[in-house]
Amino acid sequence: MTRRKTIPLSPDEDSLLRYLYRQYRIPIEQFLQRPNDLSEFVELWNRATSRNDTADELIHYMMTRRKDSRRGGWVTFKGKHQRVRSPGNSVLTPDEWSYIVDILQERRVTADNLATDHSLAQELNKRFALKFGRTIPISLLVASVIAKRKRGTLPKLGRKDDDQDMGFRDIDAV
Repeated sequence: MTRRKTIPLSPDEDSLLRYLYRQYRIPIEQFLQRPNDLSEFVELWNRATSRNDTADELIHYMMTRRKDSRRGGWVTFKGKHQRVRSPGNSVLTPDEWSYIVDILQERRVTADNLATDHSLAQELNKRFALKFGRTIPISLLVASVIAKRKRGTLPKLGRKDDDQDMGFRDIDAV
C-alpha cells in the first residue's frame, strides 16, 4: 500500500474547511454513513472554494490532520455532534467478519484506508459479494469496519516487513 498525499490547502482554505465541518457537526466517520450529507458538504466546499475535490480527498485530508497534532490536529465536537447509531456486529455473520478481516490483512488495508479510498472499498465489497452471494451497501460495510476498529475488535496489521525499508538497521553506517 503506497502512502497517499493529502490535497494541498492554503491556511485560509484549511480554516474554511474547519468552519464548514463545525457547522455540519458530523464526525468524519459518520459522514461515511450519511452519503447525502457528505455529498452536500463536498458540493458546498467546492462551490465556496472554486475547487473540484472529491469526498475521498476531503475525508482523507481531515483524517490525516486529525492524526497530526503538529498542524493543529482536527476539530473535535466534545460530544456536541449530530449522532447516528453505529452499525453493530450483526451486519455481518462471524464467518463473513472473518473473511473481511482476512482480506484486510492480506491487502494490508486499514479501516482509514478503506474509508478514504473508494476503489478499495468497492473491491472489498465485490469480493464479499462473490464469496457470500449477497451485497451490502459499501457505506455500511466501511462504517461497520470502522466501528469494529473503534471498539478495538479489529486486529491490527502491525508493521510491514519490507526489505526496502531499512528503518534504523543502517544506523551504524552513518
